[in-house]
Amino acid sequence: MIQCDITNRLWKDRDWSEYPNWSEYPTGTKAHAYNGGHWTKMPNGWKWFCGDTFPTPGGDAIGACIELPNIPATLGQHTP
Repeated sequence: MIQCDITNRLWKDRDWSEYPNWSEYPTGTKAHAYNGGHWTKMPNGWKWFCGDTFPTPGGDAIGACIELPNIPATLGQHTP
């Protein structure tokens, strides 16, 4: 299980511009929600782990814990 410290992300005056736009993350990225569950980046949007796909993750995914997919450095390489 991945645990993240989101306390520092809850400040209203936080500069959110340092984080990429949701559409810039690669397919397979997981954005963990602060109350449990996660959103997974799909080619056509973000899918809630047990639900539908939306253009962006819900408000519970505040970007405090982003799990990038294991992308091979070379095309054609397979990840076990």
